[in-house]
Amino acid sequence: MSHGIGGQKDMGLARYGKAFVKAGYGALMFDYRHFGGSYSLKKAPFRNYINPWMHYSDIQTVLQFVQEGNLAKEGVDNEKIILWGSSFGGGHVLAATATLPERHPSNSSMPGTHGIRAVISQIPHLNGKLATKQAILTRGVLGTLRVLAVAGTDFVTSLVGPFMVDLLSPFVKLEYSPMYVPIAGPIGSTSYMTMTEEGLKTYTSKHPKVYLGGWRNLAPARTMAVISLYNPENYLDTFPASVPLLFVTAGRDALCPPSLVEEALQRHKGKLSTSEIATVDCDHFDIYEGEPFAHAVSAMRNFLKKHL
Repeated sequence: MSHGIGGQKDMGLARYGKAFVKAGYGALMFDYRHFGGSYSLKKAPFRNYINPWMHYSDIQTVLQFVQEGNLAKEGVDNEKIILWGSSFGGGHVLAATATLPERHPSNSSMPGTHGIRAVISQIPHLNGKLATKQAILTRGVLGTLRVLAVAGTDFVTSLVGPFMVDLLSPFVKLEYSPMYVPIAGPIGSTSYMTMTEEGLKTYTSKHPKVYLGGWRNLAPARTMAVISLYNPENYLDTFPASVPLLFVTAGRDALCPPSLVEEALQRHKGKLSTSEIATVDCDHFDIYEGEPFAHAVSAMRNFLKKHL
C-alpha cells in the first residue's frame, strides 16, 4: 500500500489497511525512501524528497520482498498480490506494474503476471502535463515563475552543494541543505499542492499527533520543475492486460479530476481487458474518512471478490 505526494503510512493508510485485514486480506504499508520509517534522521542526507521515479521503484522493491516469501510465516500468499496506491501512489502502482519483468511461477495457473492478481488505483495522479497546466492557471504567471525559480535553484544547489562541502571540508565545516517548500499550502503559496483553508483542514485531519520520522510539511523544491514529465497514464500502454484494474475516483476532486481517469480509459480501452471505475461523491482528501471512506472500501472489496 503506497501513499500520495509527501505522504507517509501514518497519514490515513492504517484505516484502509485495517479494513482489508478485517475482510481477510493481509496489508503491508510502507514509506518511500526519505520518508517516515524508511530512513532515520541520522542516516538520511535530507528528508521528504519527492521523486516519483524513485517512489515506484520502491514499490517494486517491496513487491520483491513479498514475492520472495518473506511474509509466508504470516500466512501471506506471494502468488496473490494486490497493489494499492492513492493519489500520487495511484499513479505509481500503474508504473510499477507496467515496468516489471514478466514472471512465470512454475506451480501456479494464476491469470496475473509477476504474482500481481489485481491493482487498485485510488484518486490517481495520471497526467503531469495537465496537472502542470492547471497549476499554472491557479498560480498565475508570477506564481509559476516563483515556483520555477525556487525549484531551479534547489536543483542547481543539489548538484553543486555537496561538491562544495567536500571541497572545503579541510578548511571549514559546512553542511548542505536543500531548499524546502511546503508540501501543502494555501492558494498563492509556493507549495507542491495549493488548496483552500478548508482543504488544508481536511488534508491534515488524517495526520497523527506525532509523525513517524519527524515528518514536516516541507519537501525539497527541485521536483516541482520536472513533475510535468511524470505521466503514469502512459504506462497503461504496457499494463498487463491479464491484471484486473480498479480506479476509485472522487466525484468532486479538483486535484485529480475523475474525468481524467475516464478519458485515459477511453484512450487505452483496447489494451486493458479488465478495468473498472468506482466513483465516490466527495473531494480529494475526503475519501480517507467517514462515509466516503466506507463507500470506497466497499467498492474495493466487491472488486476483489469478483477477481480473486
